[in-house]
Amino acid sequence: MRNFLKTMRDSGKHIVIVAHVQEKDDDGRVIKRPMVATRLSEELVNLVDIVGYMTTINDTDTGDTKRLIIVDPASDKYVAKDRTGRLGRYIEPDFTKIVDGVRGDAEYAWIAPAPTLASREQIEAAAKPTIPSSRVEMTDARLGKSEADRK
Repeated sequence: MRNFLKTMRDSGKHIVIVAHVQEKDDDGRVIKRPMVATRLSEELVNLVDIVGYMTTINDTDTGDTKRLIIVDPASDKYVAKDRTGRLGRYIEPDFTKIVDGVRGDAEYAWIAPAPTLASREQIEAAAKPTIPSSRVEMTDARLGKSEADRK
């Protein structure tokens, strides 16, 4: 099974693996991860580029129930990741849109914008040390007045 998955991953084709959820206890926390019948479930997350957890949410504006896929790796409830870095935290469950988003062919509201890189001038300006002013004004703490006020 492992060799099959590696061959499919390296073929350049888009592969979707659908799995049920396995709830695993981790020091009092329940983590939801893909359920695979073999010991491969521990390695499966490392073999693929995107791991998501599909769930439903209630839209408070319309009252409709919507499906979404969570790919936020910061979640402590789900095993999820987006190695491409182009999908954001939540994605619409539409395979065509996901592929277009990963390729950069299209942008959707659920795709986080690419970070803007700083210009060379901004980097050089930030790297220059700032020299503090050597001008010091003496105050008389007892009187609460500055040296200029006493003259």
